[in-house]
Amino acid sequence: MTLGIREDISEDGLRYRIYRAMSTPAYISLAYIDPVKAAFDLSTDIDSMAQSRNIEDTSQFVGHPKCQKIVKKEWLDRQPLWHTRNGWLWTILYGLYCVLVYECLMPILALIYIIAPCSPVTKILDNPKAKFIMDMFSCFNFLVLVIVLNIIIDSPGDVSSNTLYSRFLVTIFVYDIALLLKEIRQVVRHGGKAHFVNVLTYIDIIILVSFLVDIIMRFLMYNHVGNLLYMLLYKDLWTPGILILACIRFMHYIYNSLYLGSMLLLFTAMKDDVVRFLCIFAMVVLSFALGFYYMYVGVDKTAFNEFSSTVATLITVIFGADASTNLKVEVLYNTTGGKYDATRPFWVIGYWLYILFGTSTLVVLLNICIAMMSDTYARLKESIDMLWKFRRTQIWVDYFNAPVLPAPYNIIPSVSCVNALVASFCCTKERTIEGTTDTFQMNGGTYLRQEHSLKTPLTYDELMTVLLTRYVAETGIAKIKNFPTKTHPDFQMHFRQGHTLHNGYIQSSRNRAYMADIVLG
Repeated sequence: MTLGIREDISEDGLRYRIYRAMSTPAYISLAYIDPVKAAFDLSTDIDSMAQSRNIEDTSQFVGHPKCQKIVKKEWLDRQPLWHTRNGWLWTILYGLYCVLVYECLMPILALIYIIAPCSPVTKILDNPKAKFIMDMFSCFNFLVLVIVLNIIIDSPGDVSSNTLYSRFLVTIFVYDIALLLKEIRQVVRHGGKAHFVNVLTYIDIIILVSFLVDIIMRFLMYNHVGNLLYMLLYKDLWTPGILILACIRFMHYIYNSLYLGSMLLLFTAMKDDVVRFLCIFAMVVLSFALGFYYMYVGVDKTAFNEFSSTVATLITVIFGADASTNLKVEVLYNTTGGKYDATRPFWVIGYWLYILFGTSTLVVLLNICIAMMSDTYARLKESIDMLWKFRRTQIWVDYFNAPVLPAPYNIIPSVSCVNALVASFCCTKERTIEGTTDTFQMNGGTYLRQEHSLKTPLTYDELMTVLLTRYVAETGIAKIKNFPTKTHPDFQMHFRQGHTLHNGYIQSSRNRAYMADIVLG
């Protein structure tokens, strides 16, 4: 069964009940010989269907008002109720509240959370929207520190002679380590294969590692350790590009804005059109650059006598620069009959090549790029609100189970983290429980229940028998009359021989829908 694109999820009650029944532990336990393997197979099938589905179908489902209402309710959990009121005054008031709580009071609240993570005060921090705001402030503070270091207080003196400079270096170093630790925790939480699918992950790692190397080089350089030339080149050439990339990467948080999120989505959606234009433009520029360079090599007073300057001059033409002045040069040939003035032929051929280049790039390629971007805008205009809600929901979901404390407070382990670590070590100790037997009543009959000793290793089939017997006995699937338990001889026989259960309640896949109704009641 496939979900129609225009199908209203509120009217699909039957299909919802079928999928809900197929995923219940009771149905899986009764319908399959190996319920654990069946659960994994069902999860894999659902993941495969989700991956194969068109992005438009998924976006329409996520952007549905009912789905958005559920996600938004979880997103605004434990936030002040008054911040959802309409009006600029309430928006400004909530902005001041966020700055005061999640920026100014963050050190105090973080200390309280580390010492007493279950205290009522920490509920202000332990909610999805608060995690997003704290993470945004954390990245903003890191960028401000880097900008202030590189632009305002950067000095060529020794680190030991400038206390403020040393403190900035140490602070940025700690921030960078904390942000790298956050990336590592995301890899552990999401899994390496899923986390590194996104290209933005590699960009984040490049930015953080580059800043970390920059700080280390600054320490070495101002203490006169290492190769000074390479450090200066890295600091003055590589770091400015990384700073630009980091500022652009910070725009990721704008997706959550109601007023700027859709605009940013349109901006990023046109990157494919721009990339295709740049590929064709680069080939055209290189082609004409080879021609101009071969034509004017050895000629003085022109930018076309070097290949690099030729490429740069032609690229600036698309931004409105006039490169025709480089064509007005004097060219003299020394021949056996004397000197020949070739200035006019060079002017004619040079101007014709320049006109052809301008026509190819400014008239044809540039207008094609504008047409492609206009087509992309027209195509996305109708569904931009749905696509933006889908993108925003992706960001929201990432913060539902994210760690509470942002950088650099995530370096300090909290009390709950220490307790979990100690408990994990304590639970590794081998426990032994003597086997016991007792009886339990079910459907008017008395059956035997046995608890296996942990001293004796169990086979996989025996483990499944113990787990399913415990589940049937304790959860009480009493709606199925005369249902034998795992310790019953008939059940043991059917468990080993096939998919059928006693009295024919599950004989084939045709009866599984009936079993689903029984399980759900």
